[in-house]
Amino acid sequence: MKLLFSEYIKLRQKLENNGGSQAVLENPGSELEDMYERSLAIENEVLTKFGLPKSLKYREIIWDLISKEHSKSIINRLEKAAEEWLKSSPQQSIKLLEEAKKADLKTYEVSPEAGIDDNYSTIFYFEEYFKKGVITAQELLNILKSIDEETSVKIGHLNYYKVTEPNFAEAELIYNKLSEKKIPYLEELKNWRLVYPY
Repeated sequence: MKLLFSEYIKLRQKLENNGGSQAVLENPGSELEDMYERSLAIENEVLTKFGLPKSLKYREIIWDLISKEHSKSIINRLEKAAEEWLKSSPQQSIKLLEEAKKADLKTYEVSPEAGIDDNYSTIFYFEEYFKKGVITAQELLNILKSIDEETSVKIGHLNYYKVTEPNFAEAELIYNKLSEKKIPYLEELKNWRLVYPY
């Protein structure tokens, strides 16, 4: 954690000294954008280590890390937040998902707070099965928790080789590997297209 915090502090200081997030927006593809992306990746890694969702509420704790002297207090706050999160979850996640369904929210508006990564497969199950009443919030959570990061990447590649850059041999190979993992609604997922703007 020490090395992550140290890298994060240096990145944030460089970003602030060069105009902060506004400068990142004004200079796409620049070194500043790379630094910003890396700082986000560190935030994600820290939150994952504490078992916290990647939501703004918890990122704000890390934003207070401006010097090494703050490290201990940040760790204490993250530990306390993680303890509270564990006590409130998964009932809180179910409630959040149900409310999101009623309000017709998008995954990116609810997934971080519900402790879910917002990716292609999350959007598919959320939009096509949960919001349409085919599965419950608990079933949605069970499905999403059963899809680890490696499997999620494979699902993304399946879509890429089916839609973006068609390569049916590669798509079939990935599909067969995913079939072995018994991914729910895989046939439908294989043929699903995300329509933009989402």
